Amino acid sequence: MKLLEAQIDGFGQLQGLQCRLDGKSAIIYGLNEAGKSTLMGFIRTMLYGFARRNGPSADRQEPVNGGNHGGRLMFADESGDVYIVERYASVNRG
Repeated sequence: MKLLEAQIDGFGQLQGLQCRLDGKSAIIYGLNEAGKSTLMGFIRTMLYGFARRNGPSADRQEPVNGGNHGGRLMFADESGDVYIVERYASVNRG
């Protein structure tokens, strides 16, 4: 499987971001506080799930500016079939 793209609706400071990752390699660079670790946290969250609400809020990365908390990752297998992993944090309405 190859990671093609990350589409972030809302995760920490990142909102409405579409990031292509379909090259032979991906180098993520930028100034301090640019969102590099947040992007990696988003990928980890899409693969393994959201951190629990009773855990550290930094791990959960709720959107700073509100909106949908989550997004999508797109992958392709060796035959070119595309798969999408989509996750959104549930809203506790209790």
